[in-house]
Amino acid sequence: MKKKRVSSKLILFLAIGSFVVAMLEGILYYANENIFFNALMILQNGINAFMFKPSISLTNAMDLIKQNGDLLHTVVGYMYGVAVFTAPYCTVAAVYRVLENLLRVIFSFRKKKKWQHIIIFGYNNDVKAMIDNYSPEQDQQKRCVHVITTKTMSTDMKFDLGKKGYLVHCFDLLNSDEKSISRFLTRSQVDIADRLILFEESSVTNFSLLQIFSSRDGDGLYQLKDGAKIICRCDDDAIAEMISDHYNACGGEQCRYELDIVSIPELQIRKMFDLTPLHEFYKDSQLPPDKWHTKMLIMGFGKLGRQALIQAIEQSAVTAGNKVEIDVFDTSIQRKAELFANRLSSETFRAEGNKIKLSSSAADGELTVTCYDTDVTYKNFYELIKRENEKSPYTYVLISINEISLAVGCALRLSRLFAESGQTVPMVLRMDTDRRLAKYINENNNTLTDVQLLEDRSTVLTLDYILAEKLDLDAKQFHYFYSTIQVLPKDGQPWPAGTADIDLLWKKNSMFKRRSSKAVASHAGTKAMVFERLARLYDNMSAAGKIDSLIGKNGSLMRYTDGIWRLNADEDGFLEALQKDRFALACAKLEHRRWCYFVAADGWRYGKKRNDALKIHDCLMDFDDLLKDPHGRGTIMYDLMPLMAQYLESSK
Repeated sequence: MKKKRVSSKLILFLAIGSFVVAMLEGILYYANENIFFNALMILQNGINAFMFKPSISLTNAMDLIKQNGDLLHTVVGYMYGVAVFTAPYCTVAAVYRVLENLLRVIFSFRKKKKWQHIIIFGYNNDVKAMIDNYSPEQDQQKRCVHVITTKTMSTDMKFDLGKKGYLVHCFDLLNSDEKSISRFLTRSQVDIADRLILFEESSVTNFSLLQIFSSRDGDGLYQLKDGAKIICRCDDDAIAEMISDHYNACGGEQCRYELDIVSIPELQIRKMFDLTPLHEFYKDSQLPPDKWHTKMLIMGFGKLGRQALIQAIEQSAVTAGNKVEIDVFDTSIQRKAELFANRLSSETFRAEGNKIKLSSSAADGELTVTCYDTDVTYKNFYELIKRENEKSPYTYVLISINEISLAVGCALRLSRLFAESGQTVPMVLRMDTDRRLAKYINENNNTLTDVQLLEDRSTVLTLDYILAEKLDLDAKQFHYFYSTIQVLPKDGQPWPAGTADIDLLWKKNSMFKRRSSKAVASHAGTKAMVFERLARLYDNMSAAGKIDSLIGKNGSLMRYTDGIWRLNADEDGFLEALQKDRFALACAKLEHRRWCYFVAADGWRYGKKRNDALKIHDCLMDFDDLLKDPHGRGTIMYDLMPLMAQYLESSK
């Protein structure tokens, strides 16, 4: 921005200097003419010099120097010779600048007011990848995308981005005064933006940018339009917690914008599980869901490995009893394991040697994370894998090692090992530096048939995936359903349903509860598959038919009429009937275990009195204890909400 101002001033001074020199040459050349026409011809020459055709040619200037020969005519003549070339340059620069601004206006008018306006802050390799992955011609949502950067960008670069549909603005928000910031943000149409993506490389910088925008009326900061959403990139857990606290303090529904915090490793692993689900191993299996034991192998425990472990824990539950084992291999793993353990409560997880186990009182089932300090180049690594695989087969493998040759070597050896055992194990390989090799692996139908590639930064960073509007909508709908649902005792009186707004209810949510709703949405596909299997297994009927018999208009547990579920008995009678139906009990236990795993992975612990600030929850316990708990047993009916949601979907 500073260089641009300097360049503009230089062109202005050059233009003024060229005009003055052309006027001086005219005064000397037309000295003997009539005073009136003398003035006009001097002015005409000054103007024509900028029009590529000066009235006094260079030949005329040379003749004038020869005729007079004094110092004044000589100096002015030579300066005029330079000015004849600098003046047209100034004209070209001015025209170029006008055309640039005109082009910007044209691009602005091309974008309809009803289009979605997106502002991206930052211009780094990740933003470039985001831009490269976006094609305005194929975008059915009609978006107008702006890029705001502190970096100096050439006019050619701006023009090229403009042709692709991007509007580029160079400005340093964090080092400018409030008036300049407000003026710039209005000029760059931030005030009408639907989505703001804060994607500088530094998490601290993104947090500072976030604090520029008004969180609620009257705080004196820059106001966004109502309903705007900010996606803030943050790869640091501590800064992410600060951002959450900042937003939670805004006052919920009073906050002027929505906020989502994302990290690139989180996006990569979410995409990995979208493309290759955690329970892919059992997709064509005839085993009942309670035998779907998850045994995941993670090689490399950096940011990607830790994020994979977190999301695997959140998605691993399929029944109340399926066993979950996650083996993590890396060199010098102790420090990395401690980094991961820092996010967990020591009261919820206990350390036993190289194992981290979820307390049996915190949730149903068994969850064990085993950390191995092993160099994968050593022979004993593969011997260990073979022994572990013989004890219980691996069902999912992630190779997230930085070194490509080592990662590919691991993939080859593991593929052979599993093939010899007659297994087809989903295997995902990190490959984010060599696209040519990645293409070969994708097309290899021999040794690496079962190997998928972990989406690297350059491909996972798309507007659609960062905005995650489908996931947001599903999470909002679940939260709306949860907030407005009426499950009443047999003789209970309904309350006025009202006209609650889905977005307003979402705004009341804390950042943690929003992530909780997204976790439910992410697990919905697994539940639908499990429900179908369980209904066939226990009652030899479809999931839709079984659910209708339980909670439909003539349900055996509760009846659905006029938008209200009413229990067929009191609380004790309901719980007794629930425990007698194997399908309903399995579904309730599954949802409770999934929720326990989610809050446990986020560092919560059990306490008799709930405290969100201290991450204490009074329902973080196994299902049997929940049945005995005076408060907890009253929440069990809400563990059937996935069935209720599926019932309503089937009814449509």
